[in-house]
Amino acid sequence: MVKKTFLVSIGVLLVFAIVVMVVIQSFASFNGGIEMENSIKETDRNAYYASLASDLIASFPKVLVNTESGEKEVIAYPSEYGGAYIDKSNTLHILLTKTANMTTKSSYLETMGNDEDIIFDIAGFSLSHSYEVQKTLGEVMSEYSIEAVILNDLTNRLDLHLLNSTKKIEITEFLENKFNDFDVNCLTFNDPLGIKPSVADTASSP
Repeated sequence: MVKKTFLVSIGVLLVFAIVVMVVIQSFASFNGGIEMENSIKETDRNAYYASLASDLIASFPKVLVNTESGEKEVIAYPSEYGGAYIDKSNTLHILLTKTANMTTKSSYLETMGNDEDIIFDIAGFSLSHSYEVQKTLGEVMSEYSIEAVILNDLTNRLDLHLLNSTKKIEITEFLENKFNDFDVNCLTFNDPLGIKPSVADTASSP
């Protein structure tokens, strides 16, 4: 009976040893992953943060929309997401509207590997709203002498380059009729960029 108890004890010890080895290997693998990420961050900080931003966007839900060429899957940007950019020091900034809460921030941070250097800024406008305004203006560019409508991630606004500066009021009134509670501060009016038509545009002209 004593011998049998001894054998059982050895079996328990063996199982315990295997569990400890698995834990050690997992910990080593985890540490190795962190070290690899830190190495990439030190080698190419810009590419590292661009990858994290891509991971965040990839986590957003997708929806099907109807287009002229058929159904297309697009990203449904959350209403609290204002965009992202990498500054001159190669640090990632995530823009969140005032409707975002700590849970949202924690969730985003977890998706991006809980990197402590990521900066969260307050956005005045959601990215989905900016895209809607950009799309709406894209349909009337000729009518309102708009040369270009460019999303500026740093300012969280749309840069409008006008061929005729007197169109500002007309553009504002047009958007106020299209969107409830439209805030003109989502736009900045600028001089023309001087974009020249491409060869294809020139060839297609009468």
